[in-house]
Amino acid sequence: KNHQRDRDPAAPAGQSLRPLRRQHQRKIRPADTGHRAAEGAKALDPATWCDYSGQVDDDDTESRGSWFGVTLMDHPANPGHPPAFHACTEGAPFLSDAPLRAAALNVPLEPALVWRYRVWVHAGRGEQGGLDRLYSEFIA
Repeated sequence: KNHQRDRDPAAPAGQSLRPLRRQHQRKIRPADTGHRAAEGAKALDPATWCDYSGQVDDDDTESRGSWFGVTLMDHPANPGHPPAFHACTEGAPFLSDAPLRAAALNVPLEPALVWRYRVWVHAGRGEQGGLDRLYSEFIA
């Protein structure tokens, strides 16, 4: 038997990450789309990876004013690759891939369905060239 997961354009359904709340000037950069600033919740076009970086806004740390981020990379063997990403920069910020945005997924009971991701937590802003290189190493 199989379990049918219907297409849902609004629902993140894969790996989700929650960046620091104590960040401002948050930036979301999907692969191959250049540098984008996001306001509020945003559904993004399909991409192989997406970076969420921001400047720490915390008076109690030595890191105040420094940029930090996290990059979520989706493997080509994952169902629905490349996925659309969803991101929110306000309230409880998050970054999630959304493999069910484009199509339903039929999940067999056997064999097990395996998902592959790389998560890169970094100091500084995620730069396109460096993230492309890390992604190439991940899928090699």
